[in-house]
Order: sequence, then C-alpha cells, then structure tokens
Amino acid sequence: GLGIGISETLSVDAVVSAVPPAKAGAASSVSETAYELGVALGIAVLGSLMTLLYRLRLDLPADVAGQAASRAEDSLASAMSALQGQAEALVAAEHAFVSAMQLTNLVAGGVMVVGAGIALTLIPSTRAARPGRADAEAAADIEIAADAGVEVAADARAAAERTISSAGIRDQGD
Repeated sequence: GLGIGISETLSVDAVVSAVPPAKAGAASSVSETAYELGVALGIAVLGSLMTLLYRLRLDLPADVAGQAASRAEDSLASAMSALQGQAEALVAAEHAFVSAMQLTNLVAGGVMVVGAGIALTLIPSTRAARPGRADAEAAADIEIAADAGVEVAADARAAAERTISSAGIRDQGD
C-alpha cells in the first residue's frame, strides 16, 4: 500500500541519482527488476513456508480419512469444502491455518529486522562523502566563529576551509 509506494519511490530516486544521467534508464530498470524479483521470491518462499506449516500443524480427527483428509491438507479453502458438516475437523483446519499464518508472519518480520540491520551496517553514509548544504552551513558557522575570536581547533578550521572552498562559498567581505 502506501508504505511500499513511498519506499519504492525513494529507493528508485536514490538508485537513479547515484549514476550519471546517461545511465539513469538502466539503473531504473535494474532497480525495478530487483524489486519485482524480490516480491516474487518473497511470495514464493513465504507461501511455501506457510503451506508446510499448515500441513505440519493440521491435526484432523481420526474419523476423517481418505480423500477428505488429503484435500484438507492442500489448503484451508479445500478443507472448508471437503470437511463440510464436520465441525471438529473444520476447527482443526482453521487452527492450523491461523498458527501457520502467525509463524510465517514472525519469520517475515525477522527477515525484515535482519535486512534492516544489514542495511544499516553495510550501506555507507553519503553525508560525509559529499558536502551538502548543511555541511557547508556548518563550515561557514565555524568560519564565522573563528573570525569572531572564538577558538576553533586547527583541524576543524582546516576542514571548514576545505568544505567552504569545495562548496564554492566565498567570504562575504570579497
């Protein structure tokens, strides 16, 4: 829904802005392909896990056997049609489904937390790599403080001067 739309927009923007304009189309298509592949694999893996858990958790009463039991193991929808009139068996199928869904959601949440941790750990911050407006403003503040007689460490002053010159900021007295 809304969350995926926002995150996908920001993700594509980050990918496209990280490459030269001539390669923006290729970067966008790689980003979209990776997204679609991730969605398909996520559905396949989590769907398979849920099906496995449903079958493992399904504990039908002893009087349900044969084709009805086999159909009930396929899915909850199949169980609902195969077990009509057998309230105890229907409740067992519903419990197996809910349990499988809960465990699958826990696994998906765990994968999300691990992925976020990996992203926070491995993806370098670009703030320090390229000075932006905030960095230039901070450097200008250091320069103003130094001019006003506030002691500024030599390395901080040198860093400020490098940032100011790379950002194209000129002394207002010029």
